[in-house]
Amino acid sequence: MTTLPRLIAPMVLAAGLTIAATAVALAAPGIALANANVRTGPGLGYGIVDQLNVGERVIVIDCGGNWCLVHHIGPDGWVRRSLLVNPYYPTHPYNFPPKNPNEPGRGPLVGRSIG
Repeated sequence: MTTLPRLIAPMVLAAGLTIAATAVALAAPGIALANANVRTGPGLGYGIVDQLNVGERVIVIDCGGNWCLVHHIGPDGWVRRSLLVNPYYPTHPYNFPPKNPNEPGRGPLVGRSIG
């Protein structure tokens, strides 16, 4: 019976690593534009678990509506989207980099061959 757990464990580990790699691939940098509360959920009704200081750098995991899920030194949580900026695509409110190289914000040679 010990053989079955030894076979399953590597598969579970591989699945977990795949999910973790996918989450990291969607992440993008962010900078706090003002002091901002980090909350347990996406809304003012959720509890405050931490605070970002102006200029503090975070990793933005995902955004939905007016809120972004951030990872930083301290508890992870949700921050109001309008209080974050992407340093590489400084639109307001926070945006992830364009997926299409022809979208605004991409340099003329980014993702294109020369000649």
